[in-house]
Amino acid sequence: KTKRVKVPPPRLNNTKVLLEADLSDKNAALDLDMKCIGLAPGENDPPIQSLQFSKLQPFNWSSNTKSSVLEAQLLQAESAQIRRSIARTVQTVKKGEKQQHDLVQQALDRNIASISRLRDDLHLQLQQVEEEINQAMKTRAELENAIAEKMPPLNLTKQRYLTRTQRPNRELVNDEVEHALKMQYDSLNRIVNELQRKLSQLNATLASLFAHKTELEENIADKERNYDMDKSCMQMAPSRPGTPDCHPDAFTHVFDHANEMPSGSLYLADGDPALSKTM
Repeated sequence: KTKRVKVPPPRLNNTKVLLEADLSDKNAALDLDMKCIGLAPGENDPPIQSLQFSKLQPFNWSSNTKSSVLEAQLLQAESAQIRRSIARTVQTVKKGEKQQHDLVQQALDRNIASISRLRDDLHLQLQQVEEEINQAMKTRAELENAIAEKMPPLNLTKQRYLTRTQRPNRELVNDEVEHALKMQYDSLNRIVNELQRKLSQLNATLASLFAHKTELEENIADKERNYDMDKSCMQMAPSRPGTPDCHPDAFTHVFDHANEMPSGSLYLADGDPALSKTM
């Protein structure tokens, strides 16, 4: 985690103003001293006893300037440290942006691939269900035809049996014909009942297949919408953040190496700012 270092901007600006003023004063004093070298005594010059001499000693005068310079170097070094911290923060942010971008894109890729596989599986399942429905429909048609074929013989047997029941009472004998008609009727009736039972089971199976088909179609539609939305999200993604041009070292060109320090300069080591004077 990057340590945040704050230096109020007015300090650096104020120091700049003081240095500019001090430099202007030094240039003015130097110009006056150069003029003094070529001057000769004049008649109207005031006596030296009437002049007001400055009470500021040379040592204090030099110390004030050096203090201003050192303070400026201190702020300059702190500013360099801040720029290094900013550069590291920028790099960390850019790296985090790239990582988050990659994580989102990879997650989208995996989800799209997963949705595509599930969608293909659902399509295959739907195809199998539709084939099963077609086979069941054919079987139902065959059952209905078989029942339809058995109904005329069954009705005829029933009619023949009921016709013989109208014989005179003394002729109502459970003879061989009646026994055969009853056996034929019972056999045909069992077959028709069995066919109708199978038809009922098949109709129930078809209802389940149609319900499952509807559910699969709805599921496929949901997968298609989800797939399209994730593809849209993939296309909406911004371009991958690039590596920042700035590097922490690019902000530390001032006082970064001991062999580059001027006399009386202040430099930043790896830790806190340190003051180094070479007198």
